[in-house]
Amino acid sequence: MTEFLLDTSVLVDLIYEDEQAVRGHADIAGDAATTTTSVYELAKFFEEAPELLARKTVFDLSPADAAEAGRLYRELHDRGALLSEVDTLIAGSALNRNLTLVTRDDDFERVSALDLELF
Repeated sequence: MTEFLLDTSVLVDLIYEDEQAVRGHADIAGDAATTTTSVYELAKFFEEAPELLARKTVFDLSPADAAEAGRLYRELHDRGALLSEVDTLIAGSALNRNLTLVTRDDDFERVSALDLELF
């Protein structure tokens, strides 16, 4: 059963074989997935993305994920604490699916409802 959602920042560090990311990922690999939003971000910059992602469960952005991201955007906008559009979609997916977001991006700490694991 999937418990963790890997943010793009962690996937980038896995491509670069960052020791801390590789160790942390080894502990959760069987329970981790990512999103089509992260696939997009990776594919823009890395030819290696398909090889890394071939071993991952990838969740499509569902209407419920998008609705949660929209709700989150409004909340963050009202507080003056916006995330990037892509990060808002990733956070919305994690919240909607009740998954722990694994990231190296402390911007996600703005989302108090998000269960985070910072590598």
